[in-house]
Amino acid sequence: MVLTKTEQKYGTDLVDAHNKANLDLIDAIMTQVDLLSEDTGHVAQACLFLATLPTDTNTVTIGADVYEFAGAGSNINVLKGVSAATARANLIAAINGQGTELVVADAPTTPATSVRIQPADRVGGTAQIGAGTSIAVSETLANASDVWNVANLNESGAPPYLKVARGKLVITAENLASLFTLELPFTPVVFAWSAFTTGGVPVGNKGQAVINGDYLEFDLDVTTLAATDYVIWEAYGN
Repeated sequence: MVLTKTEQKYGTDLVDAHNKANLDLIDAIMTQVDLLSEDTGHVAQACLFLATLPTDTNTVTIGADVYEFAGAGSNINVLKGVSAATARANLIAAINGQGTELVVADAPTTPATSVRIQPADRVGGTAQIGAGTSIAVSETLANASDVWNVANLNESGAPPYLKVARGKLVITAENLASLFTLELPFTPVVFAWSAFTTGGVPVGNKGQAVINGDYLEFDLDVTTLAATDYVIWEAYGN
């Protein structure tokens, strides 16, 4: 197989761009596309704001585990201490040492007056990248401001996307005249795009774009965009 100069320089996993009206290949886009790379994803987390010393028998619930400050019943007892900082440290120790849910707790830098939990490989273990496990959280703390920032650990976090493609398209009259498509060497799951004038000013009403199989389809707004304006796009998939 004989490779083109573009393929020799950038590799063969590049984006095929064409105007759907005439299927003409637009070579310029190919020289502006990054090669596929790995995305790390991010770890799910839930933060409990705890800036006030809890009252006796106040509880914090993480899944099936109920932590009770100065408790005497069947719940996991947490020493309250004499300050909110001590209560946070004791709660973190209890979650990591006495809980049953596969989470790890720590004290994040921001917000400093909170306790953070993340899904882990074992109780108190190493945080795991990806979408959060379904673990409901709640509390009965006396101060109305001391609350969880989510109701379930699965409300945040995302698995890693193994493939990423990004590029810049300089708009032409042909792009504006009809539906314009980019064919990716993988099926994208999510993508984002922005349009700018030649001078770099963002364009608000830029048109519409959707994922259709392995394609990104752009229907650019001819009333706000002109030839020599440009589009920046980024797509993720597996």
